[in-house]
Amino acid sequence: RRGLMSGAWAGYRDLGKRARRDFWSDEQYRRASEGYRPQFGSRADYAEGFRKGYERGYRERRAREQERGRR
Repeated sequence: RRGLMSGAWAGYRDLGKRARRDFWSDEQYRRASEGYRPQFGSRADYAEGFRKGYERGYRERRAREQERGRR
């Protein structure tokens, strides 16, 4: 869930930038540790889930905002 929210915000933020942006270059995506706590399980599993959520959130938000811009 944390990755999904972070990715959605990054997708929205990047819409206004002139240079092409993507989630691969985002430090938050690469670290994939925001919000991690040991009780969540292994850091590697958390990072994998965070990145999947981040990618989904980023793509969905950009698509939604671009669609709004076409109306």
